[in-house]
Amino acid sequence: MTTAAVRMRYSAAVNWVVDNAVLVSFLVGLVAVLCALVVLAVRMRGAYVRVRAATTTLSAAGGALAEDVNRVTVALAALPERQLEVHQAIADLQARAAAVGVLARHAVVAQRILRRPLWFVGQ
Repeated sequence: MTTAAVRMRYSAAVNWVVDNAVLVSFLVGLVAVLCALVVLAVRMRGAYVRVRAATTTLSAAGGALAEDVNRVTVALAALPERQLEVHQAIADLQARAAAVGVLARHAVVAQRILRRPLWFVGQ
């Protein structure tokens, strides 16, 4: 092939691109838009997977939090009953302490009596 033939072939290709510049621009733009859509679809799928994983994690944490709230609510509801039990236990303890105090006083008196046998005799 001669140089003139190569120039003619090259020139024909360039002339076709120049003659059809609108079509070439449209095709280049279309390829660019399609590439952008593919990238967007891949990114959206990754975001969807991450959001689903986060939703699953949050729902599990929310369930655990709801269980804790229920447990605390039940404990708070039982608190007045527990306070009554504690007050009753304190009252019982005070009564037993008073009984032990009476027994201790009698024991002290009995000890004095046992240590002073002459006191019984009258001296």
